[in-house]
Amino acid sequence: MRNISEYTQLFNKKKVFIPAIANGPDTITEHTTLASMGATGQAILENSKYFPVIKLAASGEEHHVKWRVPDDCNPDEPINVWAIWASNGPTSTTVTVGYDLSYNAFKIIDYASRAKADPETVPDSTTKLDTDLDEIVTLNTVAGGALTKYAPYRSMRGIINGSKLQINDFVNFKFELDQAPTGSGVIGFIGLEIEYAIRIRDFIVENYDF
Repeated sequence: MRNISEYTQLFNKKKVFIPAIANGPDTITEHTTLASMGATGQAILENSKYFPVIKLAASGEEHHVKWRVPDDCNPDEPINVWAIWASNGPTSTTVTVGYDLSYNAFKIIDYASRAKADPETVPDSTTKLDTDLDEIVTLNTVAGGALTKYAPYRSMRGIINGSKLQINDFVNFKFELDQAPTGSGVIGFIGLEIEYAIRIRDFIVENYDF
C-alpha cells in the first residue's frame, strides 16, 4: 500500500507529444502529392518516407500547434515545452538557422452561457515563454556527432511559469523561423513535447501495488 505522498513522488510529471500534422500516411502511395510538395510552410514527407513534417526555410515562416490543457494538469506548476524538428538539408555545406516558440491561450465557452461569461477571440501567439525557447542550430552532415539529415532532434527546453495557464485553456503555440537559414537549409517542424505536473485529485490512493 502506498500513500498519497509516495504517489506524487513517483508520478508527479507527465509528457505528451503534440504533432505538427495530426496523422501520417501508412504508405507513400496514400499521399503521393504530399511526397512531392515543395512549397515552404506546407506538409512534406521527410526523406520521402512516412513521416510528415512542416517545411520551413525562410525567416518569418511559421506553423501553429494547438494544445488543450488537460484536467490532470496542475497549471500552478511550471510547464516545460520542447520543439521537435528534423534537418531536411543541406547535404554538403554547413547552414545555421534560428527559431523560437511563442504562445497565447483562449477559452471556449458554452453557447448557452454566453450571457454569463465573456467569450475570447482566438489570439495571435505573441507571448514568449518565461524561459524563452529561442536558439540557433547548425545543420550539417559531418560525421562524429554532428547533425544528421532527416533525423529528428529535440530543441532546448522552454518553460511557461506556473499560474500562467488554466485547466481547459486552448493554447496556440507558434513555431517560427526568426533567422533565415544560410545557404539552402530547411527545417522540418515535427511537433512539440509538453511536460506538466500532474494534479492530484481529491481522493486517497490505496491498495496500489507496484
